[in-house]
Amino acid sequence: MKIPPPDPAYGRLDELAIAFANYAAMLDAALADAIGLSVTDHKALGLIVQQPGMTQRQLADQTQLTSGAITGLIDRLERAGFVQRQPHAQDRRSVVLMPVADRIGAINHLYQPLSSAIQALDASYPAAQQRLIHQALGSLCDLLQQHTQRLRQDPQVRPSLR
Repeated sequence: MKIPPPDPAYGRLDELAIAFANYAAMLDAALADAIGLSVTDHKALGLIVQQPGMTQRQLADQTQLTSGAITGLIDRLERAGFVQRQPHAQDRRSVVLMPVADRIGAINHLYQPLSSAIQALDASYPAAQQRLIHQALGSLCDLLQQHTQRLRQDPQVRPSLR
């Protein structure tokens, strides 16, 4: 299914953002399946790759998972060869999480076609429009992160559907 351009005749920006998020979630599931991980483990691995040297606590804070869940998640990533625990340079009681370069490199080929297509799409716009698109997508990411935190931290915003 092709997402229509952001024209009022096709839908509001929030509808396009939701469609984008849905397609991104489906892509995440397909990528996770291709490398033999759960979606949660795959997303956590992505955070570790983006922020090498983060602690388990930092990963738990970003994912909103409990310390026990994070320990199990890191154990699975370590067994699969994607992550190594290394001693923290300043805190002997802590470890940092480091991606294993050759394992990450081996899965980068899955991302390459999409990355190339995104770069080509970006290059098809004039520089002024590129800046606007980058700013809008960055702001959308911020909004998604804020809304996620709001849902996790404020039980009053959740409907009683459980």
